[in-house]
Amino acid sequence: MEEDRFGSTIEEAARLLEEKEKSLGPDDLEIGSRLHHLANLYSSQRDFSNAEQLYDRLLKFYERVFGPEHLQTAKIALNGLASLYNEMGEYERAVAHCERTVKILERGGELEQEDYAFTATNLALLYKRQGDYQRAEPLLAQAL
Repeated sequence: MEEDRFGSTIEEAARLLEEKEKSLGPDDLEIGSRLHHLANLYSSQRDFSNAEQLYDRLLKFYERVFGPEHLQTAKIALNGLASLYNEMGEYERAVAHCERTVKILERGGELEQEDYAFTATNLALLYKRQGDYQRAEPLLAQAL
């Protein structure tokens, strides 16, 4: 079970992340998975400050390991930050991260994939929330 492997509490997950960083080094993919898990734990507790710090670390990790335009960077790190900012009510920041994600997915040929539909729908809903129906409608149509 993933929680057993990564820790079911914030304290346990943070301790396990620190241990793995020491034993595996900063660029091992396991570190990215653990950062993502811990960021999600903080977000689920509505501790947005710590969640944002970890998602920022996760984004830097993915950009360093995979590159800033890599699909994994978009799907995991950018989407995570966009979701967090949306949850925090910081819609402009959420839009910026969703737009970047959509562009990366488009360039990566992911238009027919579920990740693209999910992100494009979220971006359209953010546009709609801001009253920008002209930008929302084509995205919703494309996502379907």
